Amino acid sequence: NAKDIKPLAFAGSDIKVIEIVDSDGYILRDGCLYNDTSLIYCFDKSIERYVCGKRLHRIFGAAFEGCDKLEYFESIHTNISIDENVFVGCNNLFEIKIATLQQGVISRIFGSDKLKKIEFYGNKVPRKYFYKQNALETIVLHGTVEIADLAFANCRNLVTIKGLENIVAYGDYSFYNCSSIDELAISNSCNRIGLGTFVGCDS
Repeated sequence: NAKDIKPLAFAGSDIKVIEIVDSDGYILRDGCLYNDTSLIYCFDKSIERYVCGKRLHRIFGAAFEGCDKLEYFESIHTNISIDENVFVGCNNLFEIKIATLQQGVISRIFGSDKLKKIEFYGNKVPRKYFYKQNALETIVLHGTVEIADLAFANCRNLVTIKGLENIVAYGDYSFYNCSSIDELAISNSCNRIGLGTFVGCDS
């Protein structure tokens, strides 16, 4: 009759099957343990895709640890908070759709060496949000009009950027040292390109 399950309660465990009996506020669905608004832990290590529902407000740390078949993650709602180290051991996770998170930097949540394609949903890419995503090749921006300082700096393998036609302001060094970029489409309505925005884009 569990009434309070804390973050990291199952971290490092090898539990594959769990049954929740008469527990107020907790539910087990599709191999994942939830309370009313949070994902606590995924016991199904064979999961390949995960899409956050609108009611989900938080994902606890280590929730997807060891889910090495997970390839795709989607969270396009801005009211969600994702703890650090949620995706430890998710070595095949290469594509995400993500909005602006309540807290966190992408590299601290997903790591910096796996993601090849990212779709971003939001008006503004925050400062250093995708900083030094070493594997990133493609970014797709949805409804984005501003890119903050250092947002994509040191993404050395970034080649394709879609959605730049809507950008009206680029922050300082926002694409600094993105050395694989060789083509850009800058909008006629763009009114600011910051200091060193494209320095090092020397492909």
